[in-house]
Amino acid sequence: MRIIKSQGELPQEFANAVLSENWQEAYEIVLPLAKQGNASAEHTIGWFHQQGQEVPQSDKEAFAWWSISAPKGIAESQAGLGSLYLSGRGTEANYQKAYYWLSLAVKNGEAHATTEAQQAKKKLTLWQYLYIKLLLLVKT
Repeated sequence: MRIIKSQGELPQEFANAVLSENWQEAYEIVLPLAKQGNASAEHTIGWFHQQGQEVPQSDKEAFAWWSISAPKGIAESQAGLGSLYLSGRGTEANYQKAYYWLSLAVKNGEAHATTEAQQAKKKLTLWQYLYIKLLLLVKT
């Protein structure tokens, strides 16, 4: 697991568990926090599901968790959500939503989402593209 910027909101015990690769302990620390609405924890639970780490691999569960944390400003969740929309894993493919979330992730510092954002953009009509650009201007 890459320690993400947003995980700074998680307790030191979580970081220690990750650094020692004690995934079971890390999961047990972060799950109650996610259930309490901690956005960093919500993102992390999505990561556990997307990776199949300590839980069965499920893009659908990753999608569900990232759908909660992405609107809270977690750039890593925005990138993950956009990627799932682009590929149609865990949800139906939706290129407008993919482009929106990937572009927002890039704007919030997740430069690695740029390539996927460009892929999603190529699948949009001019009007869809302009609509998303307008949304991004209004919401950010």
